[in-house]
Amino acid sequence: MEKPYSMLIVDDEKGICDMYSLFAEKNGFNPKTAYSGREALIKTEKENIDVIVSDIDMPGGDGFELVEKLYQRKYKGIIVMNTGKMPIHGPKLEKLSQEHKIQYFFSKPPNFNKEFNYIKSIIENHNK
Repeated sequence: MEKPYSMLIVDDEKGICDMYSLFAEKNGFNPKTAYSGREALIKTEKENIDVIVSDIDMPGGDGFELVEKLYQRKYKGIIVMNTGKMPIHGPKLEKLSQEHKIQYFFSKPPNFNKEFNYIKSIIENHNK
């Protein structure tokens, strides 16, 4: 990773956003936060965001709606999803991944070291 990539962390839980932000900074990212899919869409209109890490179940626009709207806007960045409900959301996440609408998905609780190592490898492959 060369430049400081911007990362938008989307989760309705402030504590999760705060922890992701700390790990993002530690891993060389410039973190920003949004607490709903709707807020994330507004931020992606105003700012160039390289990586989005989003929860799924949120009031004010869930993660699936966010992905579809970003895809409609031809968002070119990297999207990674998180869920604490993998048995429920896993099949839809797998489909989005196969359609190349998201690059990867993780289960909660987050394993920050694993996730950031994987996100960095996605960036390296994305830039080739």
